[in-house]
Amino acid sequence: MKKIKGKFIVIEGIDGSGKSIQSTLLREELSQRGYAVTKKDLKKATR
Repeated sequence: MKKIKGKFIVIEGIDGSGKSIQSTLLREELSQRGYAVTKKDLKKATR
């Protein structure tokens, strides 16, 4: 199995706290610096 190196960044917060804005800004900045960026949207778990 091939190991892939990278980072997993999680942005947490309550509704309306700016998570989407911050994740967009972070993705744009990392992309401009030459990093490959993938967005994963983890939905809330159902009970």
